[in-house]
Amino acid sequence: MAESSTLLINKGSDLEHNTCCYVCEENGSRTDAEYFCEQCTKYYCETCNGQHSQTFKMHMTVRSDVRTSWGGKSQSIIKPIFQCMDHFNEKIELFCKDHDQLLCLVCDLNHHRKCRVTRIADKIKDGEVISDCQQMICNIKTHQEQLQKRKEERLKDIQHLRASGEEQHKSIELFRKEINESIDLLEKRAQIELLEQLASLQTEFETDIKQCSSISENLQSLSDIIQNLGESAAESYIAHRKYIELTRKAISLNGRNTRQGSVQFEPHTVINHYVSSMLQLGYVTSEKVTNSNECLKVQWGFTYHEVRLDVEKQSCCMTGICELPSGVFVILDSANKTVKLLDAHYKVVTHLLLSSSPESVCKVDAREVAVSIKTKNVYKLYFLRVDENKLIKTKSFYFNHSCISITYCLASVYVTTGEELYMYALDGRQIKKIYEDTSSRSTSVHAVGSCAASTDGNKIYVFNEVSESLLTLSLNGDILAVLKYETLKLYSQCKSPRVSVALTGHVFICCANQQDIVQVNTDGTLILARLKDYAVESPSCVCYSERASAVLVGTTNAMVVIDKQ
Repeated sequence: MAESSTLLINKGSDLEHNTCCYVCEENGSRTDAEYFCEQCTKYYCETCNGQHSQTFKMHMTVRSDVRTSWGGKSQSIIKPIFQCMDHFNEKIELFCKDHDQLLCLVCDLNHHRKCRVTRIADKIKDGEVISDCQQMICNIKTHQEQLQKRKEERLKDIQHLRASGEEQHKSIELFRKEINESIDLLEKRAQIELLEQLASLQTEFETDIKQCSSISENLQSLSDIIQNLGESAAESYIAHRKYIELTRKAISLNGRNTRQGSVQFEPHTVINHYVSSMLQLGYVTSEKVTNSNECLKVQWGFTYHEVRLDVEKQSCCMTGICELPSGVFVILDSANKTVKLLDAHYKVVTHLLLSSSPESVCKVDAREVAVSIKTKNVYKLYFLRVDENKLIKTKSFYFNHSCISITYCLASVYVTTGEELYMYALDGRQIKKIYEDTSSRSTSVHAVGSCAASTDGNKIYVFNEVSESLLTLSLNGDILAVLKYETLKLYSQCKSPRVSVALTGHVFICCANQQDIVQVNTDGTLILARLKDYAVESPSCVCYSERASAVLVGTTNAMVVIDKQ
């Protein structure tokens, strides 16, 4: 660490000599520069300037005797406190108000031309409050301790990751022995995905460790510099700004959600029923530590994303959004009787035309969803696999009753009929009735309507349109909690209510005739947040994507994306 800090200081000290050629310095030699390119903001010697001029014929270079200021740098030694953290040979002279950032002249030229930039001297005259040096040093030490603790945790995660990987290798092999020799190719694909996931996670952990080390070293360097500061107001101010910037980075890094150092192989327990349609033995996943009861705060304003195809005559009417772990989204368009696959940028990459309007969708596994449709009085469930930007039907079966909503939990599909909640096996067998409420029999609404399963597999949320309340049920049908109308504060006669659970476990309720989206805690007892101030017109379905850090809302004509703060 000491060597790194010394290197940064020495680079600045070299400014007492002539400016060096950028290319030569990158190649490890030091040659005096004779030319400067305004477009590149780089310095070149005679030889490198010739090569530069051949490559960039439209760039203009000037000789040192013409450009006397050479970027406005002083020929005296730059004190470490004045060194730009991005351009070590440049002196900090400016401050960007828009980005709350210290700048050198190169920073200003390259990235802040349109910003509100002021001189450091002017900032000092304004009398901005500067932190006490001793307090900064104390806080730096605290951040370093936190970063060191994070490094140690990540090293343990890597060890746990390797142990978990070995364990999952054995799980794959044991599961492989239960089926016949025709699945050799599937086993190979599962092993490859496991190795790729392990390598990816290890790289993520190692990158995290490197970032911790880098920030910690910079904090230590700043701490050493602060201890030797003079009485210069400029030095104290710049130390203060550097301290703010580095601590902001440390806080940001320490505040990030982290993946656990483990992976999990998820076998297909019903593989014998549809082995011919499978790509591999199972999927390798890693758990991410997420607070499902976090009150989501979103930024003001939102963006519209058109999901209607050019060939479609009807406006899009979204009745469901489902995010897959790969970052793609499956949406239902009931108006055009299609299931559409969106990429991470919300662009339609493919679609599947159905015989009737899709009503409900749920994730079955990492690459498969279930979709329910209604044709006259016939209700059907499709299973669709997402394979290389394609939607492929794998199987289907019919219900002998109505189907209002579906959800998947622990290798079973749960179906609401308006009065009952049924549990089905993936091969279409009805296992049992979980819950019943006949209070809606003489009405046009559903006592057992929209449903969604919790990500921990312990609960099912059901919306009762008769009492306009949210029920939280156990997998045995016991009522665990009731969030009543008085608490939800929805308008009367809530139209087409939808309950949804994101991959992160966050629970939402929306109604098509209200400009209100409600976030509920995972116990189904408290309102955590409301998005009514954003006035999304006719929200028909909702989904929170942690990968995109945004709330996605389906409407009658487009998909609305509200970014998280």
